[in-house]
Amino acid sequence: MPAVNEFGLACKTILRNKTVSVLVILQLAITLTVVVNEYAAISQQVSESSRESGLLAEEDLFSIQSIGFANDPNLQAQRQTDLLLIRDTNGVVDGYATNSYPMSGNTWRTTMRTSLGDDAVSSSPAWYMVDEHALKTMGFTLLYGEYFQATDVVQQGIDPPKVLISQEVAASLFPNTPLENVVGKVIYSGASVAQTVIGIIGKLHGPSGNLDFGYHVMLQPQQPTSPTVTYFIRAESGMRDQVMETVKDKLAKSYQNRAVQEPVAFEDMRNEFFRGNMVLTWVLSTTLIVLLVIAGCGIVGLVSFTVQRQTKQIAIRRALGATIFETVSYYYVQYGVICIVGLLLGVAFAIPLNILFVEQFQFPKITVIHTIIATLAIFLVTMLGVSAPAIRASRIEPSIASRIE
Repeated sequence: MPAVNEFGLACKTILRNKTVSVLVILQLAITLTVVVNEYAAISQQVSESSRESGLLAEEDLFSIQSIGFANDPNLQAQRQTDLLLIRDTNGVVDGYATNSYPMSGNTWRTTMRTSLGDDAVSSSPAWYMVDEHALKTMGFTLLYGEYFQATDVVQQGIDPPKVLISQEVAASLFPNTPLENVVGKVIYSGASVAQTVIGIIGKLHGPSGNLDFGYHVMLQPQQPTSPTVTYFIRAESGMRDQVMETVKDKLAKSYQNRAVQEPVAFEDMRNEFFRGNMVLTWVLSTTLIVLLVIAGCGIVGLVSFTVQRQTKQIAIRRALGATIFETVSYYYVQYGVICIVGLLLGVAFAIPLNILFVEQFQFPKITVIHTIIATLAIFLVTMLGVSAPAIRASRIEPSIASRIE
């Protein structure tokens, strides 16, 4: 019964102080509308920056770029020398020459079709030049089929008869075919070049951050012939930094007619790749925290104003036997009711606003989890904001009632 009485008294107080109650309700509704959408955006950024690369033991990988001259007659021979030198280096597990690699930002894309007819299904995967050493270097998963042999590797510019595609590309090209049955299928790229799918690989991230094509990847057994080439290398566990410097020095000394760039650890490349996501996450998180602090301060101010206005009533209640606990709980119940109404109104605002954002700005959709967490956070902030003024109200002496006109 005391709880029912407190609730009834709180509701009567809310109705008597409509202005303050409406201000708090609107503040909470607007806060929740913003917070839940902002929290959805933060969750999306965190999710994106946590994407799998598909590479094994990323901390042991690095790349190094060699920039030669287009008219250098020794370019191709030196490239083979470079690869032998790299693979013979103490601490190197394996390495290969490529045009690009996961999360490098250097995108090469092509269009694949299931036939030459107008009704062909098509996909536009990113593609990497690889050789027989790439599987051991990258450590991705070969789900079905077989990997390339040394005899499958051709020079850049020559279309290889065999390719590997990721499971995402396979599902895109052959949506009604089990993955294992895609092996052996013929697909067409470029100028109607027929290529046979000899294997399906698991998740392997593309060079770019496009979510729609993040894992749409094709591997072609090709040796780069352009003046600029990237060597992607795996070091033994714990030896990456040492191996990076050794490889750089060896390449620089082995051939003077080119520029060897600083080696880049894959972890650093990944961090750079997701830098924008992380910056946006920090900005949004900071904004969200500031918004919650402002909301909390607003609650403290409004409750303090209410306590000041109700000093005589509180003193009378104390004189009539109200305990400290009952005085504090009175404000908790009063603003708990206000908070629940404000949060329900906020949910009603947040959902249509989010639908509008999704349609107009490709904003992430809010979920039930986002709504629950945002609602609990604001409810907690509200209760914390009520605490100090409520405790201050409970310390009002009953004798004050006789001194207030």
